[in-house]
Amino acid sequence: PAEIARLRTVGTNSWFELTIHEGRNRQVRRMCEKLGLMVVRLKRIRLGTLTLDRLPVGHYRVLSGDELKKLKRII
Repeated sequence: PAEIARLRTVGTNSWFELTIHEGRNRQVRRMCEKLGLMVVRLKRIRLGTLTLDRLPVGHYRVLSGDELKKLKRII
């Protein structure tokens, strides 16, 4: 099952952290739509064991050999 946690609310806007274990096309948007929630922005922060951590916007880093092997297994 999906896990959700409200991170903060400012006025009529709320930020959530949502964890799903298998993502289908537009799945998060459809889930929120069913609950009457409008999604303005989505940000993927993790894929398998890869995380954004403190990577600045617009930057990238080279993946290690081990990270590439793990990523190929889940794709």
